[in-house]
Amino acid sequence: MTNLCVCTHLQLEDKTGAADRIFNFVKYVSKLDVKVYLINRSLKKSFSSLVFDGDKYYQIESGLTTEHRYPLKVRFLFPGSVKLMQEILNRVVSVLTSSLLSEVFFSQFIDPYLIIKLFFVCKKEKIDIIQFESPVAGLSCFVVKKLLRIPLVLDSHNVETKRLQTWQKLAPLILPQ
Repeated sequence: MTNLCVCTHLQLEDKTGAADRIFNFVKYVSKLDVKVYLINRSLKKSFSSLVFDGDKYYQIESGLTTEHRYPLKVRFLFPGSVKLMQEILNRVVSVLTSSLLSEVFFSQFIDPYLIIKLFFVCKKEKIDIIQFESPVAGLSCFVVKKLLRIPLVLDSHNVETKRLQTWQKLAPLILPQ
């Protein structure tokens, strides 16, 4: 049996087309003798998570989903503070580059809390493959891939090349001149 970890930045509790697609994908794949674990580092964090995060990860096996809590050592990392710092950085970059805030989310690209959650699940569940669902989670997943030497796959369901074109004002901050 293969163990697959699917990593997304989406709020999975929201009823969106992207969240539905991810859940339908993992349910289908789990029926093919693949044990799937689903991790999200939501971009929507409340201030109640400044001390303890209530995030869970999901295990999908044979189409059935069960929720698992992270241990205290993982949840006690001030994830709300990390989120707050990322939001402040995004807003500053938005103002400095005259970009729309919706175009500025690159502070999420390296997400220390997502790295820790993904590392924990990959070690505990003996993950064989990591799949990430958008470039936003990519670098965080890449760090875990390098640390644990696990293959990494991108399953993008947006037209990312079109989205990257909106980042032209941000290019001087991201790309070397």
